[in-house]
Amino acid sequence: MGKASRAKRTATAPAAPASASAGPTKPAASTRPAGSTKSVRPLRRARQSASMPATMLMSAAPAVGIDRTIVGFGSGLASIAFTCWLLAHVPALAPVAIPAWVIMGLALGFLVPWLGLLLTIAIVPFLGGATDPISGEFLRVVPVYGAAARVLLDRFALWPRMGRPGLAGPPWWVVAAAVAATALYALTAQTAGAALGGDAVYRDSAFRWLVGGPMAMMAAWIAASHLVAGRDRTLTIVVLGTTAIACTLALVAWAGVPGMDLITFPGIVNGRLAALGYPTPTAMGVAISLPFAVAAALRYSRWLAFGIIGLALVVMILTWSRGPLIAIGVGAVLAVLASGRIDRRLALVGAGVGAVAFVGLVAVRYGTSLDAILAAINGSMGSDVDRVNTWIAAVAIAIGSPLVGGGWHSLERFGDFAQRQVAYSHNILLHGFAEGGFPLGITNATVILYSAWRVWLGRHTMAPYLIAAAVTFLVCGFWDIPQVRSYAAVMGGIALGMAAGPLVARSSEAATPVA
Repeated sequence: MGKASRAKRTATAPAAPASASAGPTKPAASTRPAGSTKSVRPLRRARQSASMPATMLMSAAPAVGIDRTIVGFGSGLASIAFTCWLLAHVPALAPVAIPAWVIMGLALGFLVPWLGLLLTIAIVPFLGGATDPISGEFLRVVPVYGAAARVLLDRFALWPRMGRPGLAGPPWWVVAAAVAATALYALTAQTAGAALGGDAVYRDSAFRWLVGGPMAMMAAWIAASHLVAGRDRTLTIVVLGTTAIACTLALVAWAGVPGMDLITFPGIVNGRLAALGYPTPTAMGVAISLPFAVAAALRYSRWLAFGIIGLALVVMILTWSRGPLIAIGVGAVLAVLASGRIDRRLALVGAGVGAVAFVGLVAVRYGTSLDAILAAINGSMGSDVDRVNTWIAAVAIAIGSPLVGGGWHSLERFGDFAQRQVAYSHNILLHGFAEGGFPLGITNATVILYSAWRVWLGRHTMAPYLIAAAVTFLVCGFWDIPQVRSYAAVMGGIALGMAAGPLVARSSEAATPVA
């Protein structure tokens, strides 16, 4: 440190002698206590820490609400849970392995919520186990419920009693809305069963689908909004690995390789790739995950990033789904514009990739001749009209039954939608009003719109990949129903939860408190 700098530190420091330029001089006097500067640094850090907001300190904690001793067993517990999940896919072992997976998955999420969230990301694209598809949806999301429960317990019960500062996260009323929406989604199963004369089988089936879909979305939102800030680098790496494996296995299943039905859904449904849970849900889950994966890949190599983009686009194109491709395009453009840094070469590459994806989708879905394309587009316009009609129906159902709505699959019991095999309102906000009336519609919209508002507020500071993921989910949700199947529901809940919680900044992975 130069003499001038030392002189400025104290008003009592004497001026340098006139002969200072002729040779070395002694350092200027200081009013600090005797001793090295290292002796005062701990004190300075302590004062800085005392002045930091409690939310910032808590959000940077390496483990949320868990004793270090328990964290030490986390990796072992996660390994046991993952092993149980793998064995649950073996038909001969499934009767024992599935209950073991449920117990170990919930235990992992509750005892080590961060690892529970990561394990959920790692398994959610795949088949839940060797069981029926209805039960399998819940098996795809088991740990996230334990993680959400522990977060709520820590924030609102354990930490306040222990005199510790509150766990960093969204405002309490938004969290309360998420909890209420979870319960109200469960209630829609009872409403639907009652509408069919008390059909218990239908009610139980509805509940299991809901646990794996919209209820899991809310659980993922609760967990991610409190656990990820400051650790999003690890999360994106897990998403990168999961996306690469899931897309590869989806293509293998689509190609008809034997044995893939043990880990993936049917590879092809009506000519469309469906290996990660029906065609459109597959495309939406991959689209929402892609920004996380690309962010992690760019830390290693641009070629790795281009590779994961190409792999994901091939999978989405083979699903024949337009919406997720449009959504990821909108999310990517808005993220780049928000960053304020536009690399012309990357822009050209992105435009080229988008053009190839568009041409590929048109060729796969509509054909290669002009007549075939025009005929297919005219035929698909009916489905777009049906989407708008489901919005109108959702409003009518909510007004007709404002307290409980029409229940699960509300549109099946309204008009002629059952004949056209339309069960949901294709809009994530109106879906809540149709299924659960105004109580569910309001609480569901509170969580989603608050998260969207946080994206808007953080558009100049939030990590671009998070903006892209959240926007992708929102665009899918305003035109489709990403929340009804596990993959897109969980990844969308994580994206919105991260946006609603402590800021995940673009320049640093350190968290800053919610304003």
